[in-house]
Amino acid sequence: KNTSSVKDGAATLQFDLTDIDKAVQVKIGISSVSADNARKNLEAENNGWLFETVSQQSRYTWNKRLNTIQIGLAKAEEQVKLTSDQQQRAVANLTKFYTAFYRVYSGPTIFSDVNGDYRSMKQTLPFPAKDTLPDRITENVANYKFALDGKESGYKTHYSGFSMWDTYRSAAQLVAD
Repeated sequence: KNTSSVKDGAATLQFDLTDIDKAVQVKIGISSVSADNARKNLEAENNGWLFETVSQQSRYTWNKRLNTIQIGLAKAEEQVKLTSDQQQRAVANLTKFYTAFYRVYSGPTIFSDVNGDYRSMKQTLPFPAKDTLPDRITENVANYKFALDGKESGYKTHYSGFSMWDTYRSAAQLVAD
């Protein structure tokens, strides 16, 4: 018997898995704008998915990205030339490097929906009541204009999560491709 309930915006799902495969796959759509946009995102992004397929594609994509920088000591034939102690330090330093390199690509993140909508950071009221979220207008990337000539920008995606500190000396050059 499968049951579900929703209370205060949280869903509880219970599955009786005694007579079937014990795997449950869940797919969730999110949007900062609306439930309708979340549904559109869900339908557009990875329709007909299978967990193993997504896992393999993600692994391939990350390996391709992380392999854009090759370090000689990452090769087993180079590590065997080192002492045991040096090998341990090399592996530890390689792990640190590739972990940091991976984190470079954790942001910025896509903030717009598949239809270009996104929740603006502009507040409609400057001072909302205590313990309430400010109303924010919905924007669309199709409305982006170049500041100097007023022409459309051609952007299709709105990003968020940019680091605001010291990026000119760090990750900006790596993610600029």
